[in-house]
Amino acid sequence: MNDRGISRAVDNEIVEKAKRWNADLIIVGSHGRGFWGRVMLGSISDSLVHHAPCSVLVVRKPETKE
Repeated sequence: MNDRGISRAVDNEIVEKAKRWNADLIIVGSHGRGFWGRVMLGSISDSLVHHAPCSVLVVRKPETKE
């Protein structure tokens, strides 16, 4: 199974649990890989935003200053 397949399995499981538990909110972290990262690896947070049966709060890691 490739990374995209794993990503889809994880987001599908989260969506199913949210439905079963009648969740009001899902909070998920994001790596902030950008467009090409989502295209190549898929994005669990992006998928949840589109498929979850409730609101989704995506929290990004703060940028570090060099």
